[in-house]
Amino acid sequence: MIDELCAWQYPPYDTEVGTILVGEMLKRDLNRPSIIFWANGNEGGFNFDLDPLFPQYDPQKRAVLHPWALSGNINTVHYIKYNSGIGNMFHGRDIFMPTEILHGLYDGGHGAGLDDYWNLMLSNPLSAGMFLWDFTDQAVVREDKNGFYDTDKDHGADGIVGPYREKEGSFFTIKEIWSPIHLPKRYLTPGWDGRFEIENRYAFTNANACNYTYRLSKINSLAQKAIQSVSGKITSPDIRPGERGYLQLELPSGWQEYDFLYVTVKDRYNQELFTWSYEIGTPDRLANRLLPQEGSVPTVKESIDNWYFSAAGTEVTFDKQNGLLRSVTSGGKAIPLNNGPVLISNQDIICKSVEYKQVEGNPQLIATYTSRNGKNTVYTFTWTMLPSGIVELDYNYRPQDMVKMAGITFDFPEKEIAGATLLANGPYRVYNNRMKGGSLDIWDKKYNNTITGESWDYPEFKGYYSLFYGMKLDCPTPFEVYSGKEDITLHLFTPAVQEQYDPKRNHTIADYPEGNISFMNAIPAVGTKFGKAEDFGPQSQPHRARGNGPENNVSGKLYFRF
Repeated sequence: MIDELCAWQYPPYDTEVGTILVGEMLKRDLNRPSIIFWANGNEGGFNFDLDPLFPQYDPQKRAVLHPWALSGNINTVHYIKYNSGIGNMFHGRDIFMPTEILHGLYDGGHGAGLDDYWNLMLSNPLSAGMFLWDFTDQAVVREDKNGFYDTDKDHGADGIVGPYREKEGSFFTIKEIWSPIHLPKRYLTPGWDGRFEIENRYAFTNANACNYTYRLSKINSLAQKAIQSVSGKITSPDIRPGERGYLQLELPSGWQEYDFLYVTVKDRYNQELFTWSYEIGTPDRLANRLLPQEGSVPTVKESIDNWYFSAAGTEVTFDKQNGLLRSVTSGGKAIPLNNGPVLISNQDIICKSVEYKQVEGNPQLIATYTSRNGKNTVYTFTWTMLPSGIVELDYNYRPQDMVKMAGITFDFPEKEIAGATLLANGPYRVYNNRMKGGSLDIWDKKYNNTITGESWDYPEFKGYYSLFYGMKLDCPTPFEVYSGKEDITLHLFTPAVQEQYDPKRNHTIADYPEGNISFMNAIPAVGTKFGKAEDFGPQSQPHRARGNGPENNVSGKLYFRF
């Protein structure tokens, strides 16, 4: 903890008043064990004549900071960009410890960018840590405006929690990244031996003081939220502070048939540090287990403008000119999913051909898109009607280099939406530089139009959800969709922007596709109050793509159950 003589910017306390305040502050707080630094003002509010008073009162001679400046050999520079410094900060010889960083205005900063910053700091022996600005949103309840919570535009909505401690997504990102027991990213294969290499980031506590458990989960129904699970204890490993070691799980036979593994670590006070989730199977395996396989022989009709595929009470209409979905009816009810799959791209492409054929008795429609000059195939997709009435979509495209987004998108009216049952990393939305903090599970997402920092109905409904497996949309015309490929991110409608702040100045608004429901292979990062996303590390950069042949294309598979 830093104990601050509260003088912000200019002017600082004069010497006469400041002398009294320093004496009273140190007499009061001298023996508080959590205080490890004193601060003489903040962001320029420094009266340097007061510096000698601190050691006169403090027998421990704790360092006196000038937050945002260099004081002694401690640099507390504020709001630095990733990897900043010429002879200082990340590239200097002074201890550096930003006392304000990754400003948390609205839904930007805080957890967004923290993973890259923290990993870079862990690699630098002169890094002493950082302080995120700040903990809670502040607002004045305006009785003259019917109880409106006034954050004074961009001056008060800086926290990871709301006025009543409502938790934002960054709260959980920080919880994972700053967990004192660190579990790595890991892909589990059927031959895995049940062992994790973990790191004890505690300063004084052995890892064996914590409790470890696991849970295996198998999804038997998304719509009914039916989950089969088994759990067990894990022997606490003997790992000294600052060292690495192994966590050995003794899993039951047949564990490979489950979908997800969860590892929970609790501290010596039985408070959860974090629960990590890991994929065991694949989205395609899960989709094929949950979706019906039997049905009726698909039928096909043709008109001048459209193809019509039908099976098991579902009919889908495709445009002959471009292969896009035009309409869906199921059980006699129209489902307004349409105008897709449109490639999310800045490329100028044209539809070269739409071809109909039968494969193993199932009708298919294959659309091919090329560059404007017709020389390069950029995008192809194939619709297949299965006997069960499931509509399968396979797509393949050549991504551009240096893009914020890549994937495909559909239109669906944002009307009378009650929510969604979501099987993905949740329950909070993500950005490319804020992927951590969630858990793979079934999440019951209630619809809201929350504007982070202006309203506090969390978790927000709209946005990006990573590691997408499946979704049932809850509305008057519900449908289900499942991924058949790993690492798809769902774009579920586009969030509203802040009403109290000029969007042209607001780097905390991420980009979104033009459609309403999208399936993404690349999503954008988000910035902060003081900088664009690109300022905040590798995960915040535009996506790079390079390939010399179609084998380097991006492919995806979706199953629609109407």
